Amino acid sequence: MTAATSQSRVKGARCCTTFRVSLDFSRGSGVVARFTRALLFVAGERGRGHLHTLDLTGGRYVPRLAEDLIEFAATHGQRLCSVGVPEWLQFSADEVTRLCCSAPLCTLRCYVSCAAAEALRLLRCEAPCALLHIFKLWVHAFNDEQAVLDFAAALPSHRGKIKAFNVSWVSLENGAMADALMRCIAEARVSDVTFFQCKLAPASLPSLTRLLEACCPEKLSISQVSRADRRATR
Repeated sequence: MTAATSQSRVKGARCCTTFRVSLDFSRGSGVVARFTRALLFVAGERGRGHLHTLDLTGGRYVPRLAEDLIEFAATHGQRLCSVGVPEWLQFSADEVTRLCCSAPLCTLRCYVSCAAAEALRLLRCEAPCALLHIFKLWVHAFNDEQAVLDFAAALPSHRGKIKAFNVSWVSLENGAMADALMRCIAEARVSDVTFFQCKLAPASLPSLTRLLEACCPEKLSISQVSRADRRATR
């Protein structure tokens, strides 16, 4: 735990001191104690009323960490301005919303896994998630073609923020639908793209080619198992 430089101002004969406390449990912080829920809340109590930053980046796996952070924000979130979490920590749309409600001034950088319909307001940074920064996004449950088009339209709203994007279980056999999604992935400047069971077809290939020609993805992965392949493994 570190305290940022205090700022003192003298008004008449009275001295007012404002502290900004940063809780740094990142890999390079020098903290040798094993990170636990208890350690997080004890440190929070010591900085109560002055917490400014919480950094957990690079941390090891901790069970129920998302729920613990939501509870922590409910207690200490009113002045919290920045939260950084490990890349392995996966938030649902509901968990993101609850944390942002408790810390309305906080920039939250996180990995989100959610249904396509849930992702729309998060990508657009609608209230209470105005300061949300999604660095990794896993989207699934596209109910119909319109859901794909709506998601594609919202994706560029997070332009330059999403480093890794995984889209799962959506039918991209329709060339126009595939083209809309690929075009918006390129516009969002995503560098790591994965398609998992997306029913890519020959009609999808021109849009995939255009995505590659945009020089956008540094990594493109496609995982697609056909029904014949499934039967062969039984």
